Amino acid sequence: MRIKLPMIAPALAMVALFSVIGALQLFNEPTTLKPLTNAISSTWVPLMRVYSDAFVNNDIYGGAASAFILLVMTVGATVAVRVVGNRLSRRSAR
Repeated sequence: MRIKLPMIAPALAMVALFSVIGALQLFNEPTTLKPLTNAISSTWVPLMRVYSDAFVNNDIYGGAASAFILLVMTVGATVAVRVVGNRLSRRSAR
């Protein structure tokens, strides 16, 4: 019994979508590890930049703009992964 790529294409698309969204929402781990190393800056991931702008630098408008850009990036990445997933699914249906 062999597993063919067309059979698992929808699952791969879903995993890719969740991975992209999870990567853009990463915040807790770098924030927790930041005091332990100098390798993690305050803008290491996008949400750290939003937090830094809004609450550390007291620039709520800059934080809101950064959050909106992050929203646009997340929606764009989601659409891109969905388009690729749909193409893979259509190709597997042939």
